Amino acid sequence: MMQRILTFCITLPLSLFVLLFAIANSGDITVKLAFFDVSYDIPQYVLGLGMLAIGFICGGLMVWLNLYGYRIRYWQANRKIKKYEDEMTHLKEKQMEKSRDLVEETPSLPRN
Repeated sequence: MMQRILTFCITLPLSLFVLLFAIANSGDITVKLAFFDVSYDIPQYVLGLGMLAIGFICGGLMVWLNLYGYRIRYWQANRKIKKYEDEMTHLKEKQMEKSRDLVEETPSLPRN
């Protein structure tokens, strides 16, 4: 319930900001791509929100790439743990077999 309230408290002001930004910047501007000799007439809010979205995606990508080294170390550590667990299981089984063999080899005492 608390998460829903928190989500609502963040989403509502953000949505209102985007709506007011779009209303305030509804005029058209010309965007010219220099290398392609192409120009587009688009509303100002599309350019502003588009640049914001591109910045958000680039920032998220940079964080994801920055954490890639940690993820690799995590995967390697998990592989080592799995390897050591398998080795430990194998050694326990081997020890159990040895102890069974010792029990079988031990001569039993004569009964009266």
